[in-house]
Amino acid sequence: MEKKSIIPAEMWRTEYELGEPSIGNRAFNSEAVDAMFDKSPEPLDEKESKDFWEYTFLKPERDGYYVAAADWGKEQDYTVISVWRANRAPYELAYYLKVNRRPYPQMIGWFNEAIKRYSAEAIHDSTGLGNVVNDYVDVRARGFTMTGEKRDAMLTEYVNAVEKGALKAPRVKSAYLAHKYCQVGDLYSRSQEFHLPDEVCSFALAYKVMGRGTATAGPITVRRDNTPTRLEREFRSEEHTSELQSHHDLVCR
Repeated sequence: MEKKSIIPAEMWRTEYELGEPSIGNRAFNSEAVDAMFDKSPEPLDEKESKDFWEYTFLKPERDGYYVAAADWGKEQDYTVISVWRANRAPYELAYYLKVNRRPYPQMIGWFNEAIKRYSAEAIHDSTGLGNVVNDYVDVRARGFTMTGEKRDAMLTEYVNAVEKGALKAPRVKSAYLAHKYCQVGDLYSRSQEFHLPDEVCSFALAYKVMGRGTATAGPITVRRDNTPTRLEREFRSEEHTSELQSHHDLVCR
């Protein structure tokens, strides 16, 4: 039963209880999502306008360690910036910004302001944006290219963290619903019919940094090789799965 405590509930159902994989199943345990998003805290400061929501829940403190994360979007998708206090368990959402239809320099400016205000370590999704972001983003922020195994591992670790109670956030409607109704296919499928929610992406990026800290809720286990799981085989092309298996065979020789 120790194994069950360190992997996401849906992966346990499909991998170990031999349940039928379904890309339509919810990615997060619903009770865990309800527990993560607390109904009670009101924002200390809030600004809302067309395609713009900004909330401050915790002011920066001298003894705090903060992590800022940004998932970029401009037209159909949204930019979501989140800042977390990460030197105590559970990690707490301190700041949240969701916006779209703004120029990238303006949105990046808000990210830089959040980094500066909280003296935060920072990470952002650099997939496909190249110098559009790199020319403007704070030098303290590192880019993370969300592709392949790196992306899958980050999201799996984040789902596990949510289900183990590692994070707490006020019940911001957009973030809460994005987690509540996120499907397995949204996380792992490469099909265009699925989409990783912007809120989930920002929070997962932040956890990628926070998970290295001291205030962890529990250990995260990562597979020691690249053998595709039953869950991954369901969502990946045969060509990609074959490539992973070939790599595994070479490593094991």
